[in-house]
Amino acid sequence: MTRLIISSLFMFSLLVIYAQEEVNYSNLRSLRDGESFIRFQVMELGDSKKVNLKEDVVYSWFKSQRVMTTEGGASGVLLDGIYEEFYPNSQLKVKGAYKKGVKHGRWMHWKEDGKLLKKVHWRNGDQIKDAITYSDEGKVLTQEDFSANKKTYYYGDKIIRAWKDSTEVEVIHKYENGQTKRVERFENDSLDGSQLKYSPNGELIYLKSYKNGQLHGKQIDKEGNKTYFKNGEPHKPLLRRIFSKKDKPEEVESEEKEKKNKKKENQDESEKD
Repeated sequence: MTRLIISSLFMFSLLVIYAQEEVNYSNLRSLRDGESFIRFQVMELGDSKKVNLKEDVVYSWFKSQRVMTTEGGASGVLLDGIYEEFYPNSQLKVKGAYKKGVKHGRWMHWKEDGKLLKKVHWRNGDQIKDAITYSDEGKVLTQEDFSANKKTYYYGDKIIRAWKDSTEVEVIHKYENGQTKRVERFENDSLDGSQLKYSPNGELIYLKSYKNGQLHGKQIDKEGNKTYFKNGEPHKPLLRRIFSKKDKPEEVESEEKEKKNKKKENQDESEKD
C-alpha cells in the first residue's frame, strides 16, 4: 500500500514538472510603460493573423514595443499567455492571462503596498463573475454585477446600487445587526418606486410608493392600513370604488340620489333666472 502511494506521488510530481515544462517562455516579452514594468506572452505572428476577430470584443496586441487594445481589431501580434504588471518598486500590480488576444481566467490587481485591490474573472474576453474591489482592511468596497449590469457600493451602513445606462439608484440602510433598516429608490434624483422601512427585528414599519417624487400607488402603515395616492393626491382605485359602491346601504344610496337631484334642480333654476 505504501509503495502504491509513493508511486502515485512520484507520477503526480512528474505530471507537475511536465506541465511546467510545457509552458512556453520563449516568446516572453517585457517593456516599460510609463512608471510600470510589463511582462507578457504573445502568439506567433502567423497564428495571430488566423484569429477571426469579432467586432464587439476588445483585443490586446503588441507592436513597436507597445501593448495596444482595440475593439474589434488588431494590427500586431495578439497577446496570449501570462500577463504581469509591476510597480516601480517591483511590487506586483496586475496578474492575469490572455487567450488569443482577450482576457481569460482570473485577473488580480494589487495596491503598491501589496494589498489586494480588485478581482475579476474572465472567459474568452467576457466577464463571468462580479468584479470586486477591496479596502485596505480587506472589506468589499464595490461589487460590479456583470449579469445585471449594475454596480454596488458599500459605505459603512449603506449599500448603494446603480444601474449602468440608467438613472435608477437604490440605497439600502442597515442596522448594526445587519438587518435592513430602510430601502430608498430613486429615478432622475427623485423618489420613485417602493420606499420601505423596517424595525431591527425585520418587521415592516411602512411602505410608501412614489412616482416622479410624488406619492403614487399603495401605501401601508405599521398597523397594515392601506391608502392609495395618484400623482400626490389621495385616490381610490377603480375596483375599490366599484365594490364600495355595491356595499353601500340603501339609505346612504337614496340620500346621495336626493343630493344629486337637488343639485340638479338648483342648477336648472339658476339657468332659468
